[in-house]
Amino acid sequence: MFQGIITGLREGLEVFLIIAIMHRYLLSIGQSKLRKYIHIGLAVGVLMSGLMAIIIKTEIQSKLWEAGAGFTAMILVSTFIIYAIKHGHSISSSVKKDLEKDISKLGVFL
Repeated sequence: MFQGIITGLREGLEVFLIIAIMHRYLLSIGQSKLRKYIHIGLAVGVLMSGLMAIIIKTEIQSKLWEAGAGFTAMILVSTFIIYAIKHGHSISSSVKKDLEKDISKLGVFL
């Protein structure tokens, strides 16, 4: 139980930081009207999370889901770290350039 609470707090903090960064960036480029799509995306994410909790509420399904999600997370994080090590010097400028060029309501929502 305690482990679940700690994990929930950690994930909640990560979401808060990402949303705060997105808000700040939209303000810095003068696109504050797109901030509402961040909130819509957050609401959809919370609803989908609740739906998944209902779907996998049994113990066996929950353990299988945790194993699959953990393995998928390990693969995703590992590939991101490798990518960041190889391309870290140009990631920030590339992302900023692409965002300024292609910012849209759908992109902020997702």
